[in-house]
Amino acid sequence: MALFFVAAVSIMLGLPKGVDSQTFQNQVNYSICAWYHFRANLIRDKIYLDGGVSWGRRGLTDGTYGAPDAAPDPRGQTFLLNLTTPFDTANTNLTGLFDRLPTTSNFAPPVIHGTMLANDNKFYLYGGLPKLSDFLSPPDKGRILSYERDQYGPPATSWTPGFLFEDLKNITPFVSNGAGISVPSENKAFYFSGIRGTNWGEIGTTGPPPNVTANSLITVDMSIMRAPIWENSTLLDGIPGRVNAELVWIPVSVSGLLIAVGGVIYPVDVLHGLTESQQQENNRTAPGFMRSVPVYDIDTQKWYMQDTTGDYPPQLSHFCSVVAAAQDGSSYNIYIYGGYSGNSRLDIPIDDVYILSVPSFTWIHAYDGKRKRGRYGHKCIKPHPDKMFVLGGRDDLSPTACLDPIRVFNLNTLKFQNTYHPSELREYEIPDLVTAKIGGNAKGGASTVEPSSWADNSLRDLFRTKYTKSIKTYYPYPVQNASGPNPAPSPENYGHGGGNGLPKWVAPVLGAVLGLIFVTCLAVLWLLWRRRRDRTYATSEGATSDNRKRIMGWMYGIGFPTQKTNMTTASTEIGINDKHTSASGISEAGDLFISSHRQSGVVHSDPNAQEAGGVQVHEMH
Repeated sequence: MALFFVAAVSIMLGLPKGVDSQTFQNQVNYSICAWYHFRANLIRDKIYLDGGVSWGRRGLTDGTYGAPDAAPDPRGQTFLLNLTTPFDTANTNLTGLFDRLPTTSNFAPPVIHGTMLANDNKFYLYGGLPKLSDFLSPPDKGRILSYERDQYGPPATSWTPGFLFEDLKNITPFVSNGAGISVPSENKAFYFSGIRGTNWGEIGTTGPPPNVTANSLITVDMSIMRAPIWENSTLLDGIPGRVNAELVWIPVSVSGLLIAVGGVIYPVDVLHGLTESQQQENNRTAPGFMRSVPVYDIDTQKWYMQDTTGDYPPQLSHFCSVVAAAQDGSSYNIYIYGGYSGNSRLDIPIDDVYILSVPSFTWIHAYDGKRKRGRYGHKCIKPHPDKMFVLGGRDDLSPTACLDPIRVFNLNTLKFQNTYHPSELREYEIPDLVTAKIGGNAKGGASTVEPSSWADNSLRDLFRTKYTKSIKTYYPYPVQNASGPNPAPSPENYGHGGGNGLPKWVAPVLGAVLGLIFVTCLAVLWLLWRRRRDRTYATSEGATSDNRKRIMGWMYGIGFPTQKTNMTTASTEIGINDKHTSASGISEAGDLFISSHRQSGVVHSDPNAQEAGGVQVHEMH
């Protein structure tokens, strides 16, 4: 009976809450319900996604779905979306499009609100809030996890693709909710502002909370493989730091310009709710982050503040962005989508697209969507010149409310569409709504190429200087798995099991449980043998009693590891007029996370990968 009890408890502990064997028998698939606050980037023909909060739901044999639950992914992994596969959002099993990167059994904490900094060959997983537990230690402040997809620079011996930890010199990883952008043509990436801990110390969802607005621009130069150069420069007093903003790169001048848009001072998703005074301060300052934008010249490392005009967006937090350039380079249009006010998790996210056209610095309200389709905490990627993918996100009602994991927005027609095909693309054409404001036509020829007034004439000169470095592109992509509208999930697809519909984690968990039962049986049999021997050779009733107590104490002292789900929060507040803004705690309490880092060595995946030259502008937001 004792062994049966141990086995039963072990199996029960191996199943997620609300799941029983009957559910598995009726299950035919497992799909993404909601995925948000993850990090993502585009490298060549694949979009890589890592971390965040994930919920899934089980498709049942009767055509219905089970209640959403935390996506079971005990290993923690990075996912990828292969751009060589066509799909139709109305008919394709979108969850089946997401594959897993190979991983090992070594783990680092899952992370939310982090960023992925990349060139055309590798990426670094930087920043964010790690979800700590009794079994996951804080990240080492002297190391950073990277993934090498392709080799570049001088040929290395015995190189294969995979993850590895690298030294992180003179830079702390303990910053979160900043705005990141990757610039492959410069072999650089940037991370603007965000929120950090006291003295740049350790932060996490259950550990020390971030409580200071970071007044920094962090830069990484990836020109030499495995020898990155990290720098941390302090923002000028006139460049306000903020949280949950967007950072974009404009290909003009010697090395390009960075423009920061939106964000808030007090992030409700990091603070455990906001006070009335904090909400008032957000309402006072955040609209200004759309009306006046910081501009950074990478070559001279100089900041400017430039005013904008037009149909301003509302204050926004957790939105996304991409940049589309006119064919003649006369204008660059910054598309932003979604987001919410950042004051309350009950605020309704927008389903709108706004365009900031530069160098005129004019805002245009380009798409007025349906409020029920709005989202925040998503990412936007531009796989083709004329298309924007909206990936993930959540709504205002519940973190478990299901949203389409992929939406496709046409940058030319200003409409969402159902289909994507790797080889079918068009050049970017400026929409009529934009040319009505800046002049010219679909190909370019803008007549309004300056704002009403420049903050500095040298900024005007930067926009007039042509960017001459090569920007490599990889589209159109070769077509794979194009036989039908429902590409079959691969064995490593997100959340899918085998032909019996069981999730893939069942096999390893069941194996571990059976192994535990076997070891327990051996241990109990050994104890029973010891008990019989002690009873035979005991010299007194007291000795036998002591042995019995020892055996029963061992049996009832058996523990099974469980993961803590409750998050301890705290609140630290400083005055509005202080130089830095304080914040603490973490929202999304009770939500579970998928993915992130894993190993201390290299994980090999493709020994035949070839070095590829050239670079491409990546939209990573």
